[in-house]
Amino acid sequence: MKVVNVLFLLLTLTVFTSCEDDDEEDFVSNNVEISGVIKGAEGKSLFLVITNPEGKQKEISKAVVDGKGNFLLNGHIDYFDAYQLILDNDKKVLELIAAPNDKIKINTSLDKFDISPEISGVAWANQANSFTKLKYEFLSQQNQFRAENPKATKEESEKFLEVIINNLDSSVVQLVKDNPKSDFNLVLFSFLAPVQSMDEWNGDNLILMQQVVNHLKSKYPESPRVQMIEKQTSQIERIFQEEQLMKAGKLDAPDFTLKTPSGAEIKLSSLKGQFVLIDFWASWCVPCRMENPNLVRLYNQYKSKGFTVFSVSLDDNTNKWKEAIQKDGLIWPNHGSDLQGWNTPLTKLYAFKSIPYTVLLNKEGKIIARGLRGAALENKLKTLLKP
Repeated sequence: MKVVNVLFLLLTLTVFTSCEDDDEEDFVSNNVEISGVIKGAEGKSLFLVITNPEGKQKEISKAVVDGKGNFLLNGHIDYFDAYQLILDNDKKVLELIAAPNDKIKINTSLDKFDISPEISGVAWANQANSFTKLKYEFLSQQNQFRAENPKATKEESEKFLEVIINNLDSSVVQLVKDNPKSDFNLVLFSFLAPVQSMDEWNGDNLILMQQVVNHLKSKYPESPRVQMIEKQTSQIERIFQEEQLMKAGKLDAPDFTLKTPSGAEIKLSSLKGQFVLIDFWASWCVPCRMENPNLVRLYNQYKSKGFTVFSVSLDDNTNKWKEAIQKDGLIWPNHGSDLQGWNTPLTKLYAFKSIPYTVLLNKEGKIIARGLRGAALENKLKTLLKP
């Protein structure tokens, strides 16, 4: 199931404020202003913050709502970026973007601060207002379901959540389509990206991502966050192109040669002519060892139909590697390792950061699937090698 954090997925970059002695003329001046009215919030504090990559918030500026509900918040920012306006000790949060010299207006109430903020004074105001309402509707639907279905099963809850997440995603993507040159798309960017895999991702979103990046880069080339999403888009484009090649059976598996437990050499390309599951594992990897009985069963079931396994170990101890092969009954002949553990160049060659990790090849040595385990692997083999 697809999972999304609707409160802004992208990592944020810290922006530090600084000041000099009042006698110095080169002090850092305020260059961003947020003002307006929050009825019912008299005496409450407002904080403009940014979150660093470690998840820690950095305060940019602070203001107190006066006795008539008015407030004026001034601060200094170095770059165009995404910020949060927090009211009353983290209880209410409003997502904003800001660039140096922006003057943002808000006209709302305490109850509607994070529902209907009525932002104005900036070109992206309407889009931000629409997104805030969409986010509120999503959270309201989620809370209502929990209240009305206290005994819902995990499966029922996940099914409902998937529906409302898909609805939110569709609405936000449409919001970007309707406003491709809005600066606020910096906040919405994460809704365009794939969450876990490319399987269910709409490739049309890549075009939108590129449009967003091109617009923001032309206006704010010095912004660290804009530079970051440009890199993310390039990475996603590369992975998407690989996925398309993989689906078409045109993605070559990078070849490599390893030593077997007996000290001989084994080369991946020598296994062409068979369906090969490259299984990256290690004797010390508990999930790998738990998956091994399933691999043995599938190997025995499909070996007569041209299926084999190439177990590539990330061990650094020969004896432990050999003992695990023997104990788990890994009876296929294809075992290899460079005994470098996580320092093996294969982690970069095949782009994985955790094990077990599998790569399935067709008889021509092309990659046709990645990351398959358990039932997913079994279903794929059933499709390829029908009994």
